[in-house]
Amino acid sequence: MRALPLAFAWTVACGTRAAPSFEASRDRIESRIGARPIWSRGGPEERLVEETVRELTSRPLELESAVKVALLQSPTMQGFYASLAVTESSREKLGEARADAEALERLDAVVAEVARVKQLFIEAQLARELEPIGREVAAMTEAFLLDTRARVRRGEPEEVTALRDEARYEAARLAVLESETKAGATRDQLSRALGLWGSAVHYRLEAALRGVPTEEVRLDGLETLAVAERTDLAASKLRTAALAYDLQKAGNRTLCAVFDDRSEARLHSELHGQRAAVTARAIAIRGEVRELRDALVAARRRAEHLRDVVLPLHARIAEAVAAPPKANGTSRSTNLEDRLRVLDARADLLRAMADYWKLRFALERTVGGKLR
Repeated sequence: MRALPLAFAWTVACGTRAAPSFEASRDRIESRIGARPIWSRGGPEERLVEETVRELTSRPLELESAVKVALLQSPTMQGFYASLAVTESSREKLGEARADAEALERLDAVVAEVARVKQLFIEAQLARELEPIGREVAAMTEAFLLDTRARVRRGEPEEVTALRDEARYEAARLAVLESETKAGATRDQLSRALGLWGSAVHYRLEAALRGVPTEEVRLDGLETLAVAERTDLAASKLRTAALAYDLQKAGNRTLCAVFDDRSEARLHSELHGQRAAVTARAIAIRGEVRELRDALVAARRRAEHLRDVVLPLHARIAEAVAAPPKANGTSRSTNLEDRLRVLDARADLLRAMADYWKLRFALERTVGGKLR
């Protein structure tokens, strides 16, 4: 084992205080998230949080506003902020390196929670926008069924044809029910993540799901960025440094006033394990970046293909068969199927757009905050 330089080891365990309290971490959170958090501890801060959240939810809630609400109102976030203060109060007991490591792990947890809020926001938007498409499918199949029944009464088609059309309509009705249930569930999940309850859950979501942006963010150098910016990885490195110092301290007990009674052999084993964990985490982060980057590129291509090729193609087909079936050489059933495929393509495009944004937010979290 290669020992740390003695001066560095002293700084790690007994050196100048880094003070990663909530106040010290606030700027780091803002630089990574793009919004400033407030730790609500009662008094003026609590009133400021309430007023800000009320103002943000009084108008259609946009993605950026949802992140701000979560940073201010979410009990999960407030718990992270409080834990920073607990870590600060335990600094003398933990030592500088371990206290800093705990603070960095809390910062990583904030970044991860923000990514989750963003993904829940997209899922809630998607579920809401799929609802009217499902109702349109149900209305279209119902109208077709009523026409079929009228034809049966005139003796035109066989009874089994009406039964098939009825089965298709009932399936569409079930799909509407499932869509409405999904929309309510995803909205409730988002509300919980934002820390909203009571009348506050009646906020309105931004009008439409965001399309794929014209220009993509820079995707080169993301592995290097992630290794440099991930605070959980930085925390693991600090814990490694602390263990290395403990091992040096075991051989020179006059260096620091705080001692650990663990055996030197155990310290060697722990240090070896911690170093392996740092290496494994760095490898995993790099792998996650590559996987998400490639998935993001594929999601963009799929969304663009659905938008520019598939949906217009089905729309042209549906327009071409809009004339009475005998005039264009198609059956009633084929005419309906062509119109339903337009709705299916619209739904597929919405899902592809949502997939793109959820992957992008996952990639943001993997690189430690913002994509540059």
